[in-house]
Amino acid sequence: MGANSRVENCDFQILGPDFDSVALKLIMAAGPCSIAQTLGLRRETLQDDHILNYLSANSLRVIFNVLLTRKILQMNPAVNEMARHDRFEQLLPPLSENYAENQRERDREILENSFVQARVTDLCRVLSPLAQDENPIADSMPSGAVRKIYTDKIRPILAQLDLSLEATLQDSGFESAIIGVNNLMMVFPVAVIMHMRRLALEDDELSASIHPNQLRILFNIWLTQKIRGLEEEAFHQAREENFNSLLPIYDREGADEIWAADRDTLNYAFAQARMTNLGIDEIEKHKLSVPEAYLSSASATGDGKAQSPDGFGGVFTSWFTPYVMDLLNSKLQLMVTENDKKNFLLSDAFAKVFLDRFFPKLVLPHMDRNIEAMATSFELHAKTAKLKLGKLSDETSREQSLKKFLESDGAEEFHEFLSKSAMIVREFPQQLGKAKKVISEHKESSEKQGAFSKLFKGEDKNLKSRAKDGKKYLAVEQAFHDAASRLEEPPVVRLDETDFALLGDFVEKIDPARIDMLYKSVEYEIFKPSGDTKPGAALTDTLCKIFRDEETDPLEIGIILTQMIYRRYPFNLEYIDTFFQNNARFSKEKVIGAYPYLKNAMVWELKSQASRLAELADQDDESAFDEEVQLYKVSRRVALVMEMRGPADKIAKDLSSKPLDLPADRRRYWEEKKLPELRPA
Repeated sequence: MGANSRVENCDFQILGPDFDSVALKLIMAAGPCSIAQTLGLRRETLQDDHILNYLSANSLRVIFNVLLTRKILQMNPAVNEMARHDRFEQLLPPLSENYAENQRERDREILENSFVQARVTDLCRVLSPLAQDENPIADSMPSGAVRKIYTDKIRPILAQLDLSLEATLQDSGFESAIIGVNNLMMVFPVAVIMHMRRLALEDDELSASIHPNQLRILFNIWLTQKIRGLEEEAFHQAREENFNSLLPIYDREGADEIWAADRDTLNYAFAQARMTNLGIDEIEKHKLSVPEAYLSSASATGDGKAQSPDGFGGVFTSWFTPYVMDLLNSKLQLMVTENDKKNFLLSDAFAKVFLDRFFPKLVLPHMDRNIEAMATSFELHAKTAKLKLGKLSDETSREQSLKKFLESDGAEEFHEFLSKSAMIVREFPQQLGKAKKVISEHKESSEKQGAFSKLFKGEDKNLKSRAKDGKKYLAVEQAFHDAASRLEEPPVVRLDETDFALLGDFVEKIDPARIDMLYKSVEYEIFKPSGDTKPGAALTDTLCKIFRDEETDPLEIGIILTQMIYRRYPFNLEYIDTFFQNNARFSKEKVIGAYPYLKNAMVWELKSQASRLAELADQDDESAFDEEVQLYKVSRRVALVMEMRGPADKIAKDLSSKPLDLPADRRRYWEEKKLPELRPA
């Protein structure tokens, strides 16, 4: 049957003439809204008769589907995980007279589908190309050929997919499966993808392992991705011809009815592709406003009540949480180094678990009151500063306004937030010990208490609740161990009080921007363009003045000196030695006591110089070799002064054994350079 004989009655309500105009207005209205407010806006818009005069309810569902997916894709990973674990409780509007439990559950289901769609969309978008070599409007294949490809290649992958919310975000196999099937799909034109969609939805065995609604989400993403690759002219032509060129070839009865359903599917996919392509550039180009009559619900809150035009208190959490997680990441990156494989605390793997699991699970749940207090203050600050949500439509302007508030009117409350967070971080080792004890007690109690005793006396609910909370600590501990085990050189995981006390200090005290400013000042004084400044009292006085004027904490000095070693290799450790020798205010006891990992950096420097020395011994550049010998001797002396004889002697022993592995002529070269003198005493 040819394309011209297919059913021609397609309903264009979804992608009508007013679609772009209304979609752009809704993008602008929802831009500054939280996810909860976007859900409220969706609900109110679908009941707004005025808007429904322009677009159908299906059109609006498409628009809000894309809006919610976009907002989820922009979420901080830690916030995303926290939202999933509490079943989106923090993202849903609160219950009220106008917002009942059944409505809340419907919104929860919408969010679950949006989270899955966001995850799959992100994988397809980031790891697969948008533009495809194959023409999206190429002719379809014969039905038998499509069925064979589906059976041999597509179906086996789909049958293994678990599209539950947890699996899509945690299962490592899910990622490779989605990428694999996505790359296969993108080879085919739209008509073939539509045919495979039909085969999948009619596959009873497949339906037993993956829900039809989840299949619809997958194929909708692939169709949208393919359609987005169309040129503007081809896009409009496909719509004008009733999608005839995109319909599959079916060799069975009832094809006309199937084509009618396929047209509805394509209508939806074209609308979603169009909505996805509507972005900031077009908003700026049109400079659209949002008339109250057109979007009467644009400022609606989750409970259906009108919100103040500014509404800054309502959006504070959605702005603050990503901001504070980014700030914590910047703090932790000051500790992270690839040069120390033995200390898990200094690894990027530790930082990831801390941000993805530790802080969202063990800290943020205790900070609700602090965040609410800041939200109230932010509302007042916004009114005083005459801020307008409509003018803060992009992420940069929102972050700047939030940062300004946290450094001024909200500074005291933000400091309290960081102090309380730091306290929880410092107490983790003790709380972990208590959690293990409580879980053990609960297990013993459950084993001793018989079934009839539980029935008549009841279980100790307090102990049960504490054991449940304790499992969160054990889960985080396990996450740390799992992350460490995946490293190329798995370190010993120490979750002790010393490390978490230091971690708490980073959370509470360290300002990455301030560290960067101080680092540059110190770096300039040591490595002036006119020539390196010599170690000595004069340089120490200059550095002490910088630190004194800026009221620098010993912890900050430790971080700066550590960064200097790692960034400016080879670094003369005599700078650090003379700094400590020539001042009492910032002594080595205070600085290393505040940041003990400065010693680790110094050991790394000594070891790196020894390795460099061994390399130069195999070359013929005697001047470079002699220069490196002098630097190594100075560094070893400093290491001994800093009470690091153990690691310094081990490095020296390894270095002194080098001549034994060399040919006779090279061994004599080492002996002439008196390398044996570098052996440990």
